[in-house]
Amino acid sequence: MTGNEYWRLSSLYFFFYAVLGAFVPYRSRYLSEQGFDSFTIGLSMSVMSAFTVISPLLWAYLADKFQLGKKVIVIGGLLTLISISSIYYQTTALAIILSTAAYSIAWNAINPFSEALTLARVKAGNGDYNRIRLWGSIVYIITVLSVGYGVQYLGVWTVVPVSLSAIVALIAVTFLLPEFTPTARV
Repeated sequence: MTGNEYWRLSSLYFFFYAVLGAFVPYRSRYLSEQGFDSFTIGLSMSVMSAFTVISPLLWAYLADKFQLGKKVIVIGGLLTLISISSIYYQTTALAIILSTAAYSIAWNAINPFSEALTLARVKAGNGDYNRIRLWGSIVYIITVLSVGYGVQYLGVWTVVPVSLSAIVALIAVTFLLPEFTPTARV
C-alpha cells in the first residue's frame, strides 16, 4: 500500500468519525433546543436505529446488482449532506422523522463500504488496518470534546457548521478513494 493510499483511507475514517462525533452525541439536545418534545426526539432516534439495521442490506443489494463499489460511498456522502442539512431546518415532527430516516439510510451506506474497501486494499497491499482506522478513533474523541465545549459556551448551533464542514470534507475524500468492486457473494 502506498503512502498516498494510506492517507486517503485514513482521511476517510478521520472525516467519517468527525461527522459522527459532531452529530450523534448532540442530536437530541439540538432537537430539544429547537422545541421538539421528548416523544418526537425518541421516535426520530428509534427510526434512525431501525434504518441502521435495514439500510446496509439495501445498499449491499444495490451494490451487487449494479456492480457499485466506491460509488456507494460517494452517493452515501452526498445524500448524507442533503439529509443532515434538512434535519437542521425542520420545524415539524413528521419532517424531523422523515429527515432522520433519510439521514440514516444515506449514512449507513458509507461505513460498510469503507470497511470493505479498506480491508481489500490492506489485503492487496500489505497495509496496516489498525493504523488507518486509528485516525477515526482519535478524531472522534477530539470532536466530541470540542463540540461539547462549543455547545456549552456558544450554543447548540455549534453542531451545524462542524458537522456540515466535516461532511463536505468527507465527500471530497470519497472522490479520491481508489476504485473497487465488492467481491461477489457465492
